[in-house]
Amino acid sequence: MAGIVQLAAGGSAQAPAGAVSIRLTTTAQVQLVLIGEDGRVVEPQYRASAVEAVFVPTVPVLVTARTTSGQPFASGARVGVSLRGLQGAGGEIVRPPAEVGGHQSVSLVRIDASGLISDALVGAQRSDGEGLWARPWMKPGSYAYRVNHQTAAAASSTWAAVIDGSASMLVSDRREALGHFLETLIGIASTAFGEAPAALLAATEPARDAVAALEADEIDWVTTLGEQPAPWARVTHAVDAAGRTAERVAVVLDGVPVDYRELTAWARAAAQGLLVVVVGRSRHGIGPADRPAQFWDEELAALDELAALDNVTLVSTAELAGVDAVSLADALFPVEGGAL
Repeated sequence: MAGIVQLAAGGSAQAPAGAVSIRLTTTAQVQLVLIGEDGRVVEPQYRASAVEAVFVPTVPVLVTARTTSGQPFASGARVGVSLRGLQGAGGEIVRPPAEVGGHQSVSLVRIDASGLISDALVGAQRSDGEGLWARPWMKPGSYAYRVNHQTAAAASSTWAAVIDGSASMLVSDRREALGHFLETLIGIASTAFGEAPAALLAATEPARDAVAALEADEIDWVTTLGEQPAPWARVTHAVDAAGRTAERVAVVLDGVPVDYRELTAWARAAAQGLLVVVVGRSRHGIGPADRPAQFWDEELAALDELAALDNVTLVSTAELAGVDAVSLADALFPVEGGAL
């Protein structure tokens, strides 16, 4: 091996025999840590600095970057690693920097006892910032999910989003707040499920798919959401259409839809997981301000049967504007239970 070998996602390369110099490439405040198969820290043979060490491969380790502050990496932070033999033979193996915002610890590569180096980047920005994942509007939601979810999903899941297409939801003076909320929700769910949405359906008659609009760096939500809303909130037809091609469906509702019984029946019979975010005060509120102070202030009691289903996660917010993204991510994907 000579020159520089760039380690592709999922790729591997053989390190030169003997001691290997390991150096993190980043501008963030990090520490290089080697983690053994039992989850314990393995001390290197020599540590030159917080980000550089020398290790002789005799046991398998994960080369890991940890923040020194104990707080997550800032949004946009990038970390990579380079490895080279100390004896002068061969060249350099590089795992290019990837976005790690929201993580406190990221495993970059694995070195086995024979010196084989393989990509181990888990939970960082998918595809290293390519395609939809590179869009600026995706980053806040993606970051919010990773703050309290330090590991990636075991496997990616296809998913689709459905938006209440009623006049009350799509009223003109609400478009900006709705658009910002949808961007946050899509960033959260895409990171949780490991996939961008397969569809973005507005529940009008007929349902309209606006997923192509997500390719823009800045989404024009006025045009994307259309100018002809439905007079009433009916969403089951759109949820059913989304569920035909996706394993998970995320739904955003303005209060209780008129077809809530049909939606509950659909969810009860469905194999798909359903994430539901509803505008209104209820006991399912994301935070204290989203929950009723008195029993008579409960606005979403008709959805309790839906919320009780095992394949449904339902949360509510009093307003779309100003929703805390981290709280939304944690409510939709509880840290102990993870994604549906």
